[in-house]
Amino acid sequence: MVQAALTAAGYDVDWENCDNNGGGPNNCDNPDKNPRIFTDGNLARYDAILFLNASWSWAGGGRPGPLLDHAQRDALIRFTQHSGGIAAVHNMTDAGAGVSAWDWWDGGPDSVVGTTMRGHSSGSATGNAATVQVADHNHLSTKDLPDTYKIADEHYNFARNVRGDHHVLATFDERTYNTGTYSMGQDHPTTWCKLYDGGSVKDGTGTPRPYNDGRTWLTSQGHFGVRYTENGGDNPLIKQIVGGVRWVAGGGKKTDCSGTVWSNFTRTTLVDNVNGPMALDVAPDGKVYWTEIGPKQGYESEGYVKMHDPKGPPNNSTTVATIPTRADHGNSEDGVLGMSLQPGFDLSEPDKNDIYVYYSPRNPGDWPTTGNQQTVGYNLVSRFTLNKTGTAFEPAPGGPKHLDPAHPYMERQILRVPKAKISGKPSGFPGGPTDNGPGHVGGASLVFDSEGNLYVGVGDDVSPNAPGHNRYTPMDHRASERWDARKTAANTADLRGKILRIKPREGPPQTPGRAPDPGLGKTYTVPKGNMFAPGTPNTRPEIYGMGFRQPFTVHTDPANPGSVVVGEFCHDNSVDQPDRAPAGVCEWNKVDGPGFYGWPFCVGDNSKINTTWRWNYEANSSTGQQYDCSLDKLPSDLNWAPPGGTNSQPTFQGLDAIPGPAKPATVWRKYPGNPGSQDPKDFGDLGAGGMQPVTGPVYRYKDSRGPGAFPAYYDGSWLITNRGTDNGFWKEVRLRQDNNQMLRVNDWLPVNHFGTPNNSFVIPTRFGPDGALYMGRWTFGCCRNQINPEMKMQLIKIEFTPEADQCKDTDAPTVSHQIQGQADPDQQNTYIDSATLSLTANDVGCAGVDKVEYRVNGGAWTAYNGPVPFKDTGKYTVDYRATDRLGNASNPQSAIFTVRDSGGTLPTTCDINATGTQWNPDNCKIARGGTITWHFNEPDARFPHDVWLVPPGGNPDPNGGDIFQVTNGPVPPGGPPVSYTFDRPGTWTVICRLHAGYSSGQWFGMIATVTVGGG
Repeated sequence: MVQAALTAAGYDVDWENCDNNGGGPNNCDNPDKNPRIFTDGNLARYDAILFLNASWSWAGGGRPGPLLDHAQRDALIRFTQHSGGIAAVHNMTDAGAGVSAWDWWDGGPDSVVGTTMRGHSSGSATGNAATVQVADHNHLSTKDLPDTYKIADEHYNFARNVRGDHHVLATFDERTYNTGTYSMGQDHPTTWCKLYDGGSVKDGTGTPRPYNDGRTWLTSQGHFGVRYTENGGDNPLIKQIVGGVRWVAGGGKKTDCSGTVWSNFTRTTLVDNVNGPMALDVAPDGKVYWTEIGPKQGYESEGYVKMHDPKGPPNNSTTVATIPTRADHGNSEDGVLGMSLQPGFDLSEPDKNDIYVYYSPRNPGDWPTTGNQQTVGYNLVSRFTLNKTGTAFEPAPGGPKHLDPAHPYMERQILRVPKAKISGKPSGFPGGPTDNGPGHVGGASLVFDSEGNLYVGVGDDVSPNAPGHNRYTPMDHRASERWDARKTAANTADLRGKILRIKPREGPPQTPGRAPDPGLGKTYTVPKGNMFAPGTPNTRPEIYGMGFRQPFTVHTDPANPGSVVVGEFCHDNSVDQPDRAPAGVCEWNKVDGPGFYGWPFCVGDNSKINTTWRWNYEANSSTGQQYDCSLDKLPSDLNWAPPGGTNSQPTFQGLDAIPGPAKPATVWRKYPGNPGSQDPKDFGDLGAGGMQPVTGPVYRYKDSRGPGAFPAYYDGSWLITNRGTDNGFWKEVRLRQDNNQMLRVNDWLPVNHFGTPNNSFVIPTRFGPDGALYMGRWTFGCCRNQINPEMKMQLIKIEFTPEADQCKDTDAPTVSHQIQGQADPDQQNTYIDSATLSLTANDVGCAGVDKVEYRVNGGAWTAYNGPVPFKDTGKYTVDYRATDRLGNASNPQSAIFTVRDSGGTLPTTCDINATGTQWNPDNCKIARGGTITWHFNEPDARFPHDVWLVPPGGNPDPNGGDIFQVTNGPVPPGGPPVSYTFDRPGTWTVICRLHAGYSSGQWFGMIATVTVGGG
């Protein structure tokens, strides 16, 4: 059947059967078989070789000998070196029956197979059918297969996952069959390929060698004969084999087998002094624009729009605009947030140079700035215009005479989004507790779809840690919407907690204070298909999706207008409270149409265990009433209160019921250790640690894109990350071809982290017109108040460069330090009571940071895993360095600082006794100018002593210049006390030496310390 299918595909096929060894006509050791076939001269006649269920040995039945001898193996390698192709089916992927048959074939990650088989499921031609998930619809072997199909077979379990060094085409879904021994988990490759091409290629033999387009392709399927013959040969297995042979024989492109080989990607740092990047976009001419929330905070904060020109000098950046903003709180997300270039952006056309920005405007005059007050103000989506060179916003019309300091640029306000504006610590309701915590605003993405519709994700604007919430779902019925998420996210008349979809209208810029407010029909329209039609009572027609807590990052699918992907932050409590709320569940949502997405009533899969209960805040107890997210109409509870309780009315009165049922999340992760958590076989390992879900973009392939563009394999790939996890994972969510829904989740580029060694702190992402991936990378996770002007974050570019056989990075990472603490105003580099040292490492090359290390005062090198506290007084020299994954190490740098005691309540005297074996006490803390007195009248103080002092940071070498003696000659047992007054702050070392020992050249004795504070 295979031979007939290959012949029908246009190939001339020579077919040889080879069974066992024994010298018979069909045995592999017959001299008319392999010795005749596997010679350089004979193999040169062919474009491809297909090994169909060939094997080195027979498991459980003895080992009849190798399939190929050494000369035949060498001929096969040379065949592949000279553009030959090899396809292998089922048993040939397990040629050694669980052990390596041959280093080039299955000896390690660089070998053809890349692994060995550990075991398999129970084999049946009719039962235990597995679902195959086809990820690659570009490769010749899988392009004509459906997204999924069933196959009953002997399903192999391999010793390692080949993703990363081989290109994976299809996987088994282990949820659909009995895997048997050695399950591989959620990512279980069944069909893959490997390309050998280049001047010095590692191939598993230990000797890199040149290859010219050597292609290999394998599938673990095909144990039973019926799999080949079913449906007359028109079946997925035959289609795969024929397509695999076509590719290894030279069909398609070499790069068709490169998409999941991580060494084919390179990372370039475009700008290394970015400060708080929030959103970015890329112009057709390669200019990269991004927003920065900025280090300045408060009611007169400011953010920036900046630009990198690829034609300029390395590391160049231009401040295009400085936008006045208002950030009520140090952790506030307010500032300059989302940003997008207009559709069809082109600086050469006068009407195609607009840029849209989502930001929190400076006080218009009636928002509180003093006292304990709050009001509902707004954040803005506005349109600005770039000058002809794209280097600056056009200034406001009318010149300086008419300049409004809060709106200095030519601006057309498009949409106002409600946002709480607070000063001080206002109460949530009259007589209630106070809180100044900021509410989530969303808005880190502002994106257009292919039809010119503009999307923005808006947070629920609820203070998550206000009194009474206990970090669970905030639903305080007594309070305004700043403490009750029902009154925003579940409110059909409020734009908060939503995905908004509008279509901006053309029109002139406005003169602030003289133009009418922006609004529907004036500055934008809404497309058909939003959640509520214009004119529907108690609703807002801008709402596309509702029921979100913090949809911070949003992207659109370029090929499917109306398809939006969202990164949704979750509440912070990590433990279920069964009668109140589930633990936090963070989500990545694919929004393909209008609907309610659960918050604050249900999260994750919206199961009963992940659904919230009505909570009586006045009694601090459960009502026993649980929400039901499966209802067609869900109560919004905007005006709900328990019997006898109170309710504060929302600012905007929405519908009593929300259209349901609630839509479950696409990918989700619950805080671990709780029932109702995600199954690892659903999404794979989503990492340990924090919860900060960020959505990356959806990629759509175009042939017209140039070098560096992601390959056709990634067409329909949605990238996601959790920037808070310990491993900073990135995932590729594969979308189906038939309905554009999720097919599966794959690991993506795990060896090329985008952040520090342990985390990936990316927020903004965008595929550029060139098909490369652009990112803004932070140096920490949370929060905004950690930003300072000296911080160096990065704008980076990820390109697909298969011509680079491996990473050739020779540059060491860069490392910087930051010290936090109460600085001593009188002494440089001195901190009072304690200091904390933080290290940040970045690698501008392709290798990525492997480790960061430090040592204190010349001690042992220690792995850096987070900020290092220094609580003891003294002078510190901390050396630090970083190494990338190729072993390039930075030269050690040093942070030199002192920690001194505050000295406010320290004693001015202290007595220390020499016991003969130790000081008692062995440490005294005194104020600066204090006196220590040493006594030698203990019963076992039997020998004459000398007392020596080593000042803070000094060298204790007795022959050095730091140490000095405070006793005037030896002190006999029971001799007079000795005193010394300390004027220098820091930690001193006190050494008591035997006088006779010192005089005879012996240097030993008792050690104590004296900590001298300030004052």
